[in-house]
Amino acid sequence: MTGWWRAAPLLGLHRPALVAVGVGLLFSVVGAAAVARWEDRVNRIEFENAAETEAIVMQNGMGEYISRLVALRTLFESTNEEVTRSEF
Repeated sequence: MTGWWRAAPLLGLHRPALVAVGVGLLFSVVGAAAVARWEDRVNRIEFENAAETEAIVMQNGMGEYISRLVALRTLFESTNEEVTRSEF
């Protein structure tokens, strides 16, 4: 019982420090969560922009290949004879 009697006044002296530690931890956790959400948002936007750019590049490449195939089909349809290797 003697130890408890001596600890009570010390707890009263340390109470402001304990409250400050608790508030500091709370702010740290809330700040970390806010920064994590912000970084997730930034990463998602960067990924979507990169994916959109790649999709445009692929779409342009496919358009170019389709144009070449259409030109090749036109060549085959326009000739009545066989197409030679050099014409191809």
